[in-house]
Amino acid sequence: MTMVEAAQRIRTIRLPRIAALPALGGVLVLVFVLSLGIGAVDIAPAQVLGILSQRLLGLDLGVEYTKQQELVLWNIRLPRIIMAVLAGGGLAVAGASLQGVFRNPLADPALIGSSSGGAIGAVGIIVL
Repeated sequence: MTMVEAAQRIRTIRLPRIAALPALGGVLVLVFVLSLGIGAVDIAPAQVLGILSQRLLGLDLGVEYTKQQELVLWNIRLPRIIMAVLAGGGLAVAGASLQGVFRNPLADPALIGSSSGGAIGAVGIIVL
């Protein structure tokens, strides 16, 4: 089997792109819940789900957690993780639209000069 045949076979084995979106959404939810529990104050994934369900839905899952864990999750970790997800999503949409506009999968912000403009803006803010 030549390298070309092997590459074509790998391409035919791939999952359909439509199946990748729900799978990646599930991974995002899993990482979201796990990252809410990691930090100086340990919160188990079951406790994370218990705190979120209690505050958002009013459902008591019967999971024990302290007031400190609830406050840390709700006031510190949740806003940071939501902001990280929104920033990552925004960067993904910007990159995909840039690649779509130029019909080039290797397009990056330097192609239109936005990297240089961002660097000038950052230097100006630092100097001021």
